[in-house]
Amino acid sequence: MQFELRALADGTGVLPVFTEQELLVEQLGEWQPWEKMPVLELLIQISHAQVRVVVNPVVQEDAERWTADRVAAWRRENS
Repeated sequence: MQFELRALADGTGVLPVFTEQELLVEQLGEWQPWEKMPVLELLIQISHAQVRVVVNPVVQEDAERWTADRVAAWRRENS
């Protein structure tokens, strides 16, 4: 499993976590890769990284977002 951190305004890296798929798409776009998992599993996965988690964040308008081309390139590189 890979996690994508997002930067807060102060540059702090955080893991955005959304309670509903619609909120994720609203904030990060329709091409954002995502995985649904139980909260306990998420905590186990990130426990060693000591990463701050932000639930249902509002993402800046100019934040980088995934595109169909970027997803396709990532799949080619990681297959």
